Amino acid sequence: MPSPYAHTVAGVILATPWLQNKQIALKHKEDIATILGFSLAPDLDVIPGFITNDLPSYHNQFSHSILFGISICLIYAGFRLLLPAPKSFMRTAIIAASAYGLHLLMDLFTYGRGLKLFWPITNQRFHPPFLLFYGVRHSEGWFSYHHWITIATESLTMLPLLAVAWLFARQRRTCNEQ
Repeated sequence: MPSPYAHTVAGVILATPWLQNKQIALKHKEDIATILGFSLAPDLDVIPGFITNDLPSYHNQFSHSILFGISICLIYAGFRLLLPAPKSFMRTAIIAASAYGLHLLMDLFTYGRGLKLFWPITNQRFHPPFLLFYGVRHSEGWFSYHHWITIATESLTMLPLLAVAWLFARQRRTCNEQ
């Protein structure tokens, strides 16, 4: 699986159009928080894994499935309607699902045991024909040189994408101001 660093950068890439301008960022702070939160949300399953010292039994199980992701995004969008200054249900669901889905996509194309994409219909794990990310080797423990390789390869992949997203959003903003 990619590290939290890569998932956070992916969330920043999704939020880049709103991060270009302080006033726009403040106006969309809930959307930005939703993107960043849901870009990391599938990995909350590591908490019980760390507590029980049994990461494989918890991490990358049902929380990395499409049906669970859709369900949690819809529940969140409904919850947002109950808060002061509610946001559109569909807009919130789409924003959350985009970040959640990007997390699953990144995990799918990373070294590991594959994803239970269609849980609970099947427990089969799916693997793509090629990988994009080196991934965190949880079995290596906290202090492994593999983690440095992970961060280096994720930086080489994600930072150029962030730069392109930033330049594209800046160019679009400049065109809209003219």
